[in-house]
Amino acid sequence: MAAATAARSRSATEVWLLGQPEPNPCWGKQLPKNGQVLRRFFHFVRVQRKSVKEAASLVTAEVAVVWEKARIPTQKKSRCVERILRLYASWQNLDRSKKRSAEVDVENRRSFSLALMTLFDIGHADAFDLITVDEDRQFLLGQRCPDGPRCIMQGVDQSLADRERRRLERGVLKRSSSPERATTATRSSSGLGAGDEEENGGDDGRDADFVPSAGISAQSACSPKRRRTPIMTPPVAAALDRTRISDRTAVHLFTAVHGADATPARSTVRRHRRSAREKMAKEIKAEMTVNVPAVPLIIHWDGKLVEGMAGEGIAERLPILVSGDGIQKLLMVPKLAAGTGVLTGQAVYDAAKEWDLVDNIIGMCFDTTVSNTGLKEGACVHIMKHVKRNLLHFACRHHVLELVVGAAFTVCFGPSSGPEIQLFKRFVKWWPLANQASSKPLDDPVDGADKIIATCHALLKEKQPRDDYREMVQLTIIVLGGEVEANIRKPGAYHRARWMAKVIYTLKITLFREEFALTKHEKRELIRFTTFIVTTYVEPWMSAHCSTSAPATDLALLKALAAYRDKEIGRASGKVMARHMWYVSEELVGLSLFDEATVVEEKRAIVSAMQQRLGEKNPPRRADVALDAVEQRSLASFATTNSVGLVTALGAGHDFLNVDPAEWSGRDDYTTARRRARHLRVVNDFAERGVALISAFCGAITRDEEQRQHLLQVVERHRALYPCAK
Repeated sequence: MAAATAARSRSATEVWLLGQPEPNPCWGKQLPKNGQVLRRFFHFVRVQRKSVKEAASLVTAEVAVVWEKARIPTQKKSRCVERILRLYASWQNLDRSKKRSAEVDVENRRSFSLALMTLFDIGHADAFDLITVDEDRQFLLGQRCPDGPRCIMQGVDQSLADRERRRLERGVLKRSSSPERATTATRSSSGLGAGDEEENGGDDGRDADFVPSAGISAQSACSPKRRRTPIMTPPVAAALDRTRISDRTAVHLFTAVHGADATPARSTVRRHRRSAREKMAKEIKAEMTVNVPAVPLIIHWDGKLVEGMAGEGIAERLPILVSGDGIQKLLMVPKLAAGTGVLTGQAVYDAAKEWDLVDNIIGMCFDTTVSNTGLKEGACVHIMKHVKRNLLHFACRHHVLELVVGAAFTVCFGPSSGPEIQLFKRFVKWWPLANQASSKPLDDPVDGADKIIATCHALLKEKQPRDDYREMVQLTIIVLGGEVEANIRKPGAYHRARWMAKVIYTLKITLFREEFALTKHEKRELIRFTTFIVTTYVEPWMSAHCSTSAPATDLALLKALAAYRDKEIGRASGKVMARHMWYVSEELVGLSLFDEATVVEEKRAIVSAMQQRLGEKNPPRRADVALDAVEQRSLASFATTNSVGLVTALGAGHDFLNVDPAEWSGRDDYTTARRRARHLRVVNDFAERGVALISAFCGAITRDEEQRQHLLQVVERHRALYPCAK
């Protein structure tokens, strides 16, 4: 009976994902882990009935004692409390969805459980600089090791403790103004004033043999003068770099905040910023090497003519980035003599080699320009020559879809005659006269309008990477006669290379076609092009970022273009799409195996086609799709033995191909491969962020090319840590 009662009691107090709360701190000879801290936190909350903030404060005090005993400087107490509260908030979010069995929920619980076994790291940002004993640095490195703690705390270094005690005594003696005060201070510091200690409350909560840490607080306590807090710390330097503040402007800011006497000279500010920039860039590179030992990566690039600082002129810049399995990282943005495929391929390979990522690269994501895709001199060919193996070709799907809509626009409005589109230019001038209430949807009903509106409303509930994507979806709903809580925005900038802006302009002009002066031809072609956008183009564009659905979506789009009722538009845009069916190629059609929308029968057919000639080694070919025969084609008709290459490249094994697809969901190798396949980026918008970064900072702060690369690394990291000013 007693055993049953104890079992019920333990069950009642057990915390989901954590186990029993910790009634006593049991850190041992190592720094506490996240799980230990959270279990101790729950003891204060559930057993001692403390408030959440009070419990976090109490746990912080206990953890700080252990870190102080290890002689490692720590962050402020408020930040440590915030860290515990964030851990608790993460647990609460998982607790609310613990009955869900979706893959994302299972993955979140698994990630949280792994995080519980890692160090509860409250170390100071400059801990390695502040620690004076190398053994203490090695101890901290061992505790932070992802494989588990490698060091433990031993007994007190008596020699070091004696030196610090004598130094403390000398400091007290120097500050004493009379022999009597000096004698009293000496007796107190040497332990002779025990009566005073007992009178003040006795033990302060630390161990008897504890020696104060060698951080800032210990140094200031035994120094005759108060140590000045440094102004140019690495976080300050990073903030100055992100906000593009020059050295001279920084001096003025420091003078206003700290006073002229405490402000360093401009040359000192410049020297410290360069040093901090270089140090942070090395740390970022070292972290990247540790985080991606066996993660398959996609390498991205996108050339851009960028103007540098005064006197540097315009130069070809090539942002090079990698992505995969939750990793998004800018490598570098080198300057090229020209944007040829040879120089681009060499620069991409050099960047991957410098970051030691050549073996991780399994594919390339690029815009479908001749300099990238040329059979002999394209950048892709030269990159594969350098790495000496075949790489997967992930052509940017947004770039392909821009070519498709460009072909339809040319059919309706004719070829371009200059850098500006006169219809759009007129609309910008007319806009101040527009009346929002006079907007009018399409007159003729559109087939499947209700389904399109429902799909668009579902897209609005998701987070969109760009505001113009959301605006296009909102305008589509309004054009089809649906309702949306948004005003029609003022027309923005547009460029012939960015078709998204042209689609948005067309939808807006269609809505105001009764007020805006249009010829009969312009109005007819405007409605013709708008109908194509809302019925055929919007949905493929918004789903273009999804890698696993890319083969099915592209094949469905080609079939829709072949069957489009406006034969002229369908034929022109269909021919463009047929030339860019990258994702139904022999290599990439295997992405459909990881798409939830692909039915089991289709997966069986794909696997069967992959295994029919298994063992043959033929070079992979691009998909050959005839527009008039595309209706009879299925995904399985594109699969060959080369399709196994994609599954192999994901690095999770392909034994699941020998099992029926209905049983794949319970296998670890398939689950890992599916997660990595979903993280593959099939749009090159990621590289455009690198273009925006170099465009903003190429003409700011420094002329030194090495420092400029360090600057980009620091700014990218700072933006990731602090995405907004909230």
